[in-house]
Amino acid sequence: MSSKTWLITGCSSGFGYELALAVMKRGDIAIATARGDPSRLQTLKDAGAHVYSLDVTAPLSVIKATVEKIVKDTADGRIDVLVNNAGYLEGGLIEEASEESWKRQFDTNFFGTLKTTQAVLPYMRSQKSGTILTIGSVAGWQSYPAGGQYASSKFALEGFHESLMQEAAPFGIKSLLLEPGMFRTKVLSETNLRWDKSATIPELDDLRTAIQNYASSQDGTQAGDTNKLVKIIIDVVNGEGVAKGRELVDGRLPLGGDALATIRSKCQNTLNMLDEWEDVIGSTNFDDVKGVTEIGDGMKMKQAELESVKA
Repeated sequence: MSSKTWLITGCSSGFGYELALAVMKRGDIAIATARGDPSRLQTLKDAGAHVYSLDVTAPLSVIKATVEKIVKDTADGRIDVLVNNAGYLEGGLIEEASEESWKRQFDTNFFGTLKTTQAVLPYMRSQKSGTILTIGSVAGWQSYPAGGQYASSKFALEGFHESLMQEAAPFGIKSLLLEPGMFRTKVLSETNLRWDKSATIPELDDLRTAIQNYASSQDGTQAGDTNKLVKIIIDVVNGEGVAKGRELVDGRLPLGGDALATIRSKCQNTLNMLDEWEDVIGSTNFDDVKGVTEIGDGMKMKQAELESVKA
């Protein structure tokens, strides 16, 4: 069992913290990062992790400089796995939430992932190997009231992942996207859940209060076990354990009973709609275009074309 070097963002709590511990337990090298003072990661440092301050909302040049230092400082000078985990939940009704609220959410959840990936990719291309694991969400499939900012940022990660998966494959780099449901982390706690209060509309008071009360009731009672999740992540990255002999479709993996039910329902409802509206949907082609066009025609490169790209 060869060891890997993992660079994980957002390790002060939740998935990132537990994953760093699990990685080290396997015998791998964990590079744990979080914004602010690295002393926030002292427990992980005491357990053997390399810890660094890394704010994913910093300019790309700053993130690149930090990654360069990390690569030079690690024992083997390489990064085998990048885990884009840093993120948070910003709540707010669409009519009330400020533009700044939306920008804050995307700055961390989407652009933070983008910039960290951009900083790491050159090293993985040089190695001709690596795995980029992005923590998405079941909210990237289906949104909910007052979750527009969060869900939109997670929907954006779905498109980011699909492009990255195709662009990185010729260089021996895998892109994986995790889509967890509700897990028992601190994401819904009063100290972590941000609610934009820049404007309040009296007519929305009841709706806003009901949503806030529901979020509070879910905090600490989520069904998902984070320890089980991180073990599956490690298996999937390494192609062992529960992942041995299995293939992911488009590099995606939902986790959690609620994610399973939500995505299955969304897919079935979409298939039902396509069946009912098939004649209308297909009626917009020019008259000289016969039949159903090929999946992804004109957009998604064929596998043979991708394989022709030499790393």
